[in-house]
Amino acid sequence: MFQIADSAFAVANATAELKRHATHVIDSNQTDSVVRYIHQDWTQQSLLKLV
Repeated sequence: MFQIADSAFAVANATAELKRHATHVIDSNQTDSVVRYIHQDWTQQSLLKLV
């Protein structure tokens, strides 16, 4: 999936091989980084629609 996706995300505690294929590396999954990233991205997209 990483190879065909426009953006590929890996968490910081993923394997080195997976992180090499990612376009973005976010914080560890132990810190709720996936939820925080989705919330942040959704908020930014929502704000852009207001402009």
